[in-house]
Amino acid sequence: SSAVRMIQDNRVYAAMMKNYDDGLGAIRAILAATDDPRNPGKKLSETTILVVSSDHGGKSTYAYGSGTLPVKSLENDLVDTVNPGTVSNPYSSYPTANYPYRLGKTWVYEGGLKIPLLVYYPGVTEPGSRTDAFAHGADLFATFADMAGAAQQPTSATDSVSVMLPATQPARTARKNSFHFFTNADTGTGNLAIGAYREGDYKLLYFMVQRRVELYNIVADPYEQNDVAPSRPDLAAEM
Repeated sequence: SSAVRMIQDNRVYAAMMKNYDDGLGAIRAILAATDDPRNPGKKLSETTILVVSSDHGGKSTYAYGSGTLPVKSLENDLVDTVNPGTVSNPYSSYPTANYPYRLGKTWVYEGGLKIPLLVYYPGVTEPGSRTDAFAHGADLFATFADMAGAAQQPTSATDSVSVMLPATQPARTARKNSFHFFTNADTGTGNLAIGAYREGDYKLLYFMVQRRVELYNIVADPYEQNDVAPSRPDLAAEM
């Protein structure tokens, strides 16, 4: 079993995010103020694509039984390995809260899979625009090839699918399905061994040891609170 951080209150993590945000702002300011030597009359901000993403999930869980149990008396970020103090604080080892998304890193619920992906592509992306298409980190390879004007893989190749295709080639679509798997972790995050398969609006979870499944409509139920496998055994079996 795992302890789960439900409130984003780690001050060290907050400082890291503030530093990251400031750094990104500084990069954009430099690009806006710098001439592009290859394109006279243009600034680098007009000819540079920015992509912001992250590693999967945020570490929000901690396995009971691995070292000192994470008890309430230790849930104080003033006492941990990066701040002054003498007590090692397990609570600081799972520093992020993904709530209301479920669980976090190495779990295959949305809290462990859903990450930011921001693309600034001058002349292509519109400010404030969003897409419901889903993507995988491996898709960045085909995406960058698409942005650079390189030849695309055949449609039968699905290891990497360009997420820019809906914008640049409306006749084609982005990824239709995706697979994820993490083995169990007796320590660290404490996750079970679960495989996940996403197709369209639905995601199937297969518990490798228990030999059972859960099924969620990710569009209608993004926080995975309503397992529809009992009511949709046909769809669960198909997936």
